[in-house]
Amino acid sequence: MTETLTPIEQATLCGDGRCDVPLYDGFTLCPTHTGHLSKDLAAVGDVWANLRVTIRRQDATSSAIGGGATGSRPCMNLDAHDKGETLASVLNGWAGALAGGYRVRSAAEAAAFLAQHMRMVVKEDWAGDLAQELAASLAECRRATDRALDVISLGVCGFGDCDGLVTAVVGSPTGKCRSCHAVWDVAERQQWMIGQAWHATASLRLLVRALRDSKHITISYDTAKKWAQRSKLYGRCDLATREHQYTAADIYHSCHNQPATRAKTPLDVG
Repeated sequence: MTETLTPIEQATLCGDGRCDVPLYDGFTLCPTHTGHLSKDLAAVGDVWANLRVTIRRQDATSSAIGGGATGSRPCMNLDAHDKGETLASVLNGWAGALAGGYRVRSAAEAAAFLAQHMRMVVKEDWAGDLAQELAASLAECRRATDRALDVISLGVCGFGDCDGLVTAVVGSPTGKCRSCHAVWDVAERQQWMIGQAWHATASLRLLVRALRDSKHITISYDTAKKWAQRSKLYGRCDLATREHQYTAADIYHSCHNQPATRAKTPLDVG
């Protein structure tokens, strides 16, 4: 007599390892973690491009200073290079497991290959391993590029229920959320961030430092101080401390009104 299994007995659990969603019909990743894997595969192209920029910047800087002399900087950013090699190895390894005769490609090409065959991937028993290894490798690559590139924070995403961080490379017109990968206009996000603290007052030194650290302005404290002395930057006196206080709006208005810094000011504050 053949024993008939119930649907619950035929089910398997999501291969992510942290998920107990029952799955059927041969699938090994639940819809939620399939979505995460798809987004990570889609993000590889940008991460890979940023790694290449990081390595090229280091190479150009090293060639300009020191040449091959003792004590000169390495000819490339070894950390970014190693993280990129690991990312490519992870993606090519699992792509090779999916398709016999697969040829090794760049990380971006391997990610595109896996994304094109997602219906096959999510029925492989190693799909959960791929998802976890890729997420970890992408995080390492992003840390490597953040240390080398001028990356600015653009606040919490807020797209739907997403609470991820939006970041952008300085000079780029768009930024991306690191969680949901939503694309945002840098100028609009900066306007929104400044608007949140438009009337908050602080000392000139503190404000300039915060705005410079966030890569939103390029002027120095000494420059801002000279503007204040020449009545090109207006503050208000704090009666308790007898010191002048300023706002981010004060500094942005002044940057925008100075010919030398207008082009470097990322937005028109009106």
